[in-house]
Amino acid sequence: VTPNFALDSTFPLTISVSPVAGGTTTPAPGTYNHSVGTNVTITASANAGYHFVNWTGDVQGTVTNMSMTVIMDRARSLSANFELDSQPQHTLTMQVNQSGWGTTDPAVGGYSYNQGSVVTITATAASGYRFVEWQGTVANANAEQTTVYIDGDKTVIAVFEAIPQHTLTMQTDPAGDVGGTANISTGNHLYNENTVVTLEAQPKTGYRFSYWQGDVADPNSATTTITMNADKTVVLHFEPIPQYSIIIGPPADPSMGTTNPGPGTYVLYEGQTLTIQATPNPGYRFVNWNNDPL
Repeated sequence: VTPNFALDSTFPLTISVSPVAGGTTTPAPGTYNHSVGTNVTITASANAGYHFVNWTGDVQGTVTNMSMTVIMDRARSLSANFELDSQPQHTLTMQVNQSGWGTTDPAVGGYSYNQGSVVTITATAASGYRFVEWQGTVANANAEQTTVYIDGDKTVIAVFEAIPQHTLTMQTDPAGDVGGTANISTGNHLYNENTVVTLEAQPKTGYRFSYWQGDVADPNSATTTITMNADKTVVLHFEPIPQYSIIIGPPADPSMGTTNPGPGTYVLYEGQTLTIQATPNPGYRFVNWNNDPL
């Protein structure tokens, strides 16, 4: 038995680039089939900001030449390698107008970036303070988060200010919390500007909410709000709930039956309900109620 062999008619040539953004080749990266013995020339071209370094893989000749010619006597794989051009660097200096009023990201200090970099910066106000603006060349001076384009040394300053505060003075009528209280005690209370404060009336037994006196959203609602854009005074008014007497009289003959509650005078607040039950004794039946006004 005699084996017979023959040369392959073609071999594959695989071309790649590294990094992909660094450049391209002619022919373009990919896999191509070539006849055995063919001379194939591949040329590398760098993209802007990159330069060609060398060829690696199944190479022939000088690997640092941008053009490489290989003989297709076998399958080959080549990579054109690029690297970034050296770029000028510039310093971004981060500052705040007053230490302790807020922070920045990146933090206060100096940082080196390549020319053409776009750096995101963020200002965060401390408690009791608020962001005002950026001073320096930024994309949006009024946004807490913005960007800086690095085309030279840059200094940006995050400007913060103390949030103004206003006094809310709470009072009740009758004074001394006799008729009730609010969810916020009587006296003076400080709030940051434009804080929306919820107010809730809490009447005591025998009193009911009447109205709010002051710059509130709804003076006739037991629960309302007030916006602290200036010093404000609010008076919470309560009123006594009227009381009425109910007299339960005894039956004409006490032996006929009983009531629950028993005969007597009962004082109720306006709107309060009293349930009265008449129970006849054996041999009697309930007829009706004499409902006489006082």
